[in-house]
Amino acid sequence: MKKSGILLCIFFALLLAACNDFMGLDLTDKPVSALDLTGLVTAPVKDQEPDTTTINHSQYLGAVVWKTEDSLFQSAAAYTVEVSLLPKKGFTFFGVAENVFSYTGAFVTNPAGIDPIMVVSIAFPATDGETASALDLTDLVTVPLTGETPQDALTDHPDPEYTGTIVWSPDPENNFKHDTVYTAEITLTAKFGFAFTGVEADSFIHNGAITVTNPVGTGNTITITIMFPPTTSTTHDPGIGDTKTMGGVPFNLRYVPSGYFQRDSGKANISVITKGYWMGETEVTQELWEAVMGAGNKPSYHTANPEDSSANGWKKLPVEQVSWYDIIAFCNKLSILDSPAKIPVYSLDGFNEADWENLDYEDISDLDWSTLKLIPEATGYRLPTEMEWMWAAMGASKGGTDVHTKGYLKGYAGRNKEPLDSQDEIVNFAWCFKNADKKTHQVSSESDHTMKSNELGLYDMSGNVFEWCWDWTAAYPEGIESDYKGAGSGQKRSLRGGSFRYEKGCAVASRLEAEPYLNGGDNIGFRIVCAE
Repeated sequence: MKKSGILLCIFFALLLAACNDFMGLDLTDKPVSALDLTGLVTAPVKDQEPDTTTINHSQYLGAVVWKTEDSLFQSAAAYTVEVSLLPKKGFTFFGVAENVFSYTGAFVTNPAGIDPIMVVSIAFPATDGETASALDLTDLVTVPLTGETPQDALTDHPDPEYTGTIVWSPDPENNFKHDTVYTAEITLTAKFGFAFTGVEADSFIHNGAITVTNPVGTGNTITITIMFPPTTSTTHDPGIGDTKTMGGVPFNLRYVPSGYFQRDSGKANISVITKGYWMGETEVTQELWEAVMGAGNKPSYHTANPEDSSANGWKKLPVEQVSWYDIIAFCNKLSILDSPAKIPVYSLDGFNEADWENLDYEDISDLDWSTLKLIPEATGYRLPTEMEWMWAAMGASKGGTDVHTKGYLKGYAGRNKEPLDSQDEIVNFAWCFKNADKKTHQVSSESDHTMKSNELGLYDMSGNVFEWCWDWTAAYPEGIESDYKGAGSGQKRSLRGGSFRYEKGCAVASRLEAEPYLNGGDNIGFRIVCAE
C-alpha cells in the first residue's frame, strides 16, 4: 500500500476514535471560520522529512498528504500538500467559499464547501531558494512615451532571477497617449533556485518612476506597482512665453509643463499634473480687467502706482477687491472675447455664451451660483487649482529633483532659482511687508523687470496680492493625487501666494481662505490659466 493510502487509513481510524466530536450535517451547524492553516501544516525545509502530523483543530480534523516521493525535502524544490479536513461537531464546510483558506507565504486553493470533507491544496515556494537581489527594474521596464507601444513583459535581464508580465492602467491599447499618467502592475515569477522570501516591502526601484511599491516577499511570485510621470512629446519648453491681446491690452502667458511633486512633508503625498497649461505671467492688471468687464468698472482700492505716477499708472497695478464669483465671470467673458474664441470653462444652468458676454459687472452678485460647474475639457481661461498654482510657483522644473521633493519648502517663489545669487532674498522677488509700504505695486512685464521672476518667468507668485484658486479649502488627502481639484464642497475658497502685508505668508506652501463672495480685500487678486 502507498504511503498516502496508509496515512488516509490512519486518519479515518482517528475519526472513528473521535466520533464523539463528529456528527452528520445539522442545520444549526456553523460554517468553518478558522481558514488560516499557517502553523497547522509544517512548511517544507531542506533535508527534513515531510511532516504528516494529523491536524486536530477545534473546528476540524485533518490528514496531511504530500505530493512527493522524496523521503527528505530537496534543495530549491517546490512542494505541494493536500490537506483533507473533516468538520467537528457543530461545524460544517457547507457555505465556505472557494479559495478562502490561507497560509502565509504559500499559494492555497480550495473548492467551494459542498461536501462533508474539504480538500485544501497548499503550494509552497521553493525550499532554500536564494532571495532575489535584482531589485532595479529601470532597464527592464521602459518609461512610457507618447506614441510608443506598451510593454507586456520584462525585457531580458543579463542575469535573470525571474520573469515578469506587465498590465498597464489605464489601458493604453496599441500605444501610449500624450500627457497621461500610466501605472504598471508587474507580476514577477522567480526562476529555479530563487525566491522572493526575504525581499523587504517597497525595495524595488525604477529611476524613471514617480513611485514604486511592493509587498513583503513571501514566495515565488511578487507584484510590483510602478507609477510613471505623464507621457511627454510636447514641443513647448517650460516657461516659453505667448503674448495675447484683449481690447488693445497685451497680456503674457507662460507655459507650465506636466509633472509631479511632493506637496507637503509626507513623502507619499505626491501631486501629479498630467497636462501642461498656460499661466498668466503676472497677476491680472486693472487695465485687463476693464478691457474685459467694461470701461469704468474699477473695483480696486489701490490706484496710485508707486512706479508710475502718471494718470494712467493705475493700469499696471494688479486688480483687487474682486470676489471669486467676479473672477468666474471675468474668465468666461475673456474666453468668449478672445480671438480665436475659447470654450468657456464654467457653466450655470440656463446661461449661454451670449448671457456671459453681455453680463454686467454689477449683476454678478445677483446670479444664482448654486449650479456652477466646471467643464474639464473646455479650452478657455480659468482659475488655477491649488496644485497647479503650487507647481508653477515652485518652478515646475522637469529635471529638478529639489523642485520635485522640496519645492513646497521654498520661503517664496524663485527662492532657489539657478544660478543662485547669494544676495537674493525675498525683496528681490516679492512685494511684501518688508518692502511694499502697505500698498500694491506695478506688475512686472517684459519691458519693466522691477522684480525677478521665478524659474518659469512668472512674476509676483509670492507677494503683491493674494491669488484666488478654484479649490474649496480643505485638508489635503493622503497619498498620490492626479489633477486634484480640491474638496467637493465647502464654505471658503483658497488663496495662495501672500501679499504686500505678509512675509511668511509668501511661502510656496502657505494657504489662506476666504468666502467666495468676499470682494473687500484690497490685497486679493488673481491670475489666469488656460489649457495647452
